[in-house]
Amino acid sequence: MKGKVTLFFLMVFAAIQIYFARQPMTHQVVGSTWIEVSRQAGAIVERQQGYYLIAGHRVYQLHANSVHVVAKPLQVSWEVVPRPTGFGTWQVAYTRQGMPVIGSGQAVFPSSHGTQVIWKDPSSGLLYQSQGEGDGLSPYASYLRSVGRILWAPDGAAVAVEAVGPQGAGVYVFDGDKNQTVLRTPSPIQDFGFTRQETVLAALRRGKILWQGHPRVSLPGLSRASVDNGVASIWGIHQSQTVLWEDGRIRMRNRPDVTYVGSAEFSENGSDVAVLAENSEGKGELYLDGPTHQWSLRLPYDIAIRNYHLDGFLGNRWVLVSVDSGHDRGTYAWWVNAL
Repeated sequence: MKGKVTLFFLMVFAAIQIYFARQPMTHQVVGSTWIEVSRQAGAIVERQQGYYLIAGHRVYQLHANSVHVVAKPLQVSWEVVPRPTGFGTWQVAYTRQGMPVIGSGQAVFPSSHGTQVIWKDPSSGLLYQSQGEGDGLSPYASYLRSVGRILWAPDGAAVAVEAVGPQGAGVYVFDGDKNQTVLRTPSPIQDFGFTRQETVLAALRRGKILWQGHPRVSLPGLSRASVDNGVASIWGIHQSQTVLWEDGRIRMRNRPDVTYVGSAEFSENGSDVAVLAENSEGKGELYLDGPTHQWSLRLPYDIAIRNYHLDGFLGNRWVLVSVDSGHDRGTYAWWVNAL
């Protein structure tokens, strides 16, 4: 009888092990409050109110709660599209439902909500559009020149193009009916994004902010600036201070002991901002600035800051970073309420 009971419990234990081996697991990084999301390093994109981790030609759908973040492999098909000039091709990944997730390089811009894609031909600088998987290309705003950054509104209802056009240099905004609005900029743009009202907010050098082409508030001279896309928030650096402009209010904090690395990322509601930094001891940190807190967090591993990439927020509570190479390669998450 004892042998049968032992065998029964062994079978139950084996079944449990097999079950959990099939489940995507999140592992806490030893000695820290970070958890490992994936051994793959990549970038995060938001599509149709969902988050996806892009690692080369692999795509993972991210699922998060207050305990962990799970990356589940997502089956996608890569469509190869010849460029109209005849020089080279584009590639874009579609889900089974026909949603474009990501394109190859910096020349493919899928809508954040919907199936439309904007394509930039690097050899001619011209723009094209398609409406769905397998759809042909048609010229898009062919009068634009010196095209720079292209950005979709969070709901996909409009797209903004930094370029030179008939009305001069600035940001040209097109809605779904191709109605055009132009935000003219008298000096180079550091960054721009959409507001909740789907107007465009741009941060220029020397701290000037333009909202649909009109000055709204003067900030101290910013050596660098990042603009949230979807919420009217701007984060920048003035001498040894960080500057956050959010909902018309300015929040300044002194941090003379760190050097900031890369662009800032905003939470979904725009009230929290994250940026990588290197302290006076040469150690990498994640700097978090919120309405009631200012935190400097140790990164998952004690490696050079240049090996880290700030992926951004999942909603308002999870912040993700990735290590691009080496033994610690992977994507890691930190829960903002962990302190």
